[in-house]
Amino acid sequence: PGRGAALWCPVALPWRSSRGLAAAMKPGPRLPLLPAPGARPGRLRLLTWNVNGLRALGSRLRPRLETMRAEISCFQETRVSREVLTEELAVLEGFTSYFSHSRTRPGYSGVATYCRDEARPFWAEEGLSGLLTLGVRAAGIGEEMTDRELRELDSEGRAVITKHRVRLCEGETATLAVVNVYVPRADPDCPARQRFKLRFLRLLEARVNGLLLEGEHVIVLGDLNIAHRPIDHCEPGDLEQFAMDPSRQWLDRLLSPPSGGPGQKEEGPAGPGEGPVVDGYRSCPPSCGPGETAGPSEGPLVDGYRLCQPARRDAYTCWCVSTGARATNYGARIDYLLVSRALARRSLTRCALLPGVTGSDHCPVMGWFTALSLPSTLIPPLCTKNMPEFTGVQQKLAPFLVRINRGLGGEEGGEAERGEG
Repeated sequence: PGRGAALWCPVALPWRSSRGLAAAMKPGPRLPLLPAPGARPGRLRLLTWNVNGLRALGSRLRPRLETMRAEISCFQETRVSREVLTEELAVLEGFTSYFSHSRTRPGYSGVATYCRDEARPFWAEEGLSGLLTLGVRAAGIGEEMTDRELRELDSEGRAVITKHRVRLCEGETATLAVVNVYVPRADPDCPARQRFKLRFLRLLEARVNGLLLEGEHVIVLGDLNIAHRPIDHCEPGDLEQFAMDPSRQWLDRLLSPPSGGPGQKEEGPAGPGEGPVVDGYRSCPPSCGPGETAGPSEGPLVDGYRLCQPARRDAYTCWCVSTGARATNYGARIDYLLVSRALARRSLTRCALLPGVTGSDHCPVMGWFTALSLPSTLIPPLCTKNMPEFTGVQQKLAPFLVRINRGLGGEEGGEAERGEG
């Protein structure tokens, strides 16, 4: 096709009704084609970072994205509701962005995925269940939960899924599903939130399995609020009790223990045909990919960082700011880049923590892949460039409102600042 023409190709998308199909495929603006990609794969970089408030970056967001140089950047805890989302954060030249906002509390939770134009997705959706974008359940979502329960789990703005066409090192063209996720924190004093987190994790697992069964490669990245192994926590305490945590047991099932990573030599004795023992766990080679199922002791995903750094200690991504714990590296690793087994084996070349990047109580995690992104010429409907307030169709009310501070007797007085939820 000529430059600027639309490219359409058959893809397996998880709708189950004509109504969902019509709504999902409403085309966005046509974008110019990028230069035709070469035959050889390039380098695809993905980054995840809990930013602890996106609005604080403001005009510094684009320079920060340029500095980190990731093709796909996934942010969590954006704390930006639809009403206060500005064009400065939503529409960046050279990028498309996709947001999920909390529908229950303003200034709470939230995730955002920024894709460079050369990694523009052909599909994007909000939430994990499929109900928010498609109106029907996505593939892999069974009947264990009602639609009401699924919408409740998706209501806090904790997931965005983008799908990309990529060319792998063997020249194969494949679909890559990138799941940007912010797992709830389980308050030990609130059993209801503990149950909410476990239900959310089950929904995430079901969606990942559904994507794999549809023949897609999968990368799950974000703040999981889980320190998986004792090596991932500065003070794990009693190891038996540590391992009994339900969230960790869930992650045990989702992950396959890592085998040797790029340029890394793992330690520990191993028998014939077995991986080495690291931190008390036997490793096995990552082999499960699209359309494949893992064995009884093998999860569908691999921890990208532990694949590359299986025995690295004191490698944390989150610290308590109020106690100055970052200076003493008293923290935990709760931010992950999880990769489907076949993609990790064939394409992942490096995964690193970036503790030198400040501005949040978390640090970014970045993964490097030997893959070439094949950008879409149409942007998905979920893209912020399609929002009426950024296309001139609809204006927000906020710019026309003025805050009035009311004091005693009608005199001007101080107004308490609203705290974050």
